[in-house]
Amino acid sequence: MRDTRRVSLGQTGLDFVLEHLSAGNVLSDELRLHVLATPGEAWTCIPTDAPDETAFAFEAGGLLPENLDFSRATDIGDGFILPVAS
Repeated sequence: MRDTRRVSLGQTGLDFVLEHLSAGNVLSDELRLHVLATPGEAWTCIPTDAPDETAFAFEAGGLLPENLDFSRATDIGDGFILPVAS
């Protein structure tokens, strides 16, 4: 695992999280309310050698090479899921 560093995602990151918690089901609704009511900031960890802007490529992924091993993927019909290194 490579060394990582913390990057603040600011309002852009919070907006992304809230948008994805707007699915309209009980769990996502409760999580959204919790996020809105809890003080703090949106942040992520990225490899130390990655440019800051890669932290904002929310749909891209692929920052950790360990997560590019798709041999562990499970087909779920309209996509796939796989365990990721963190």
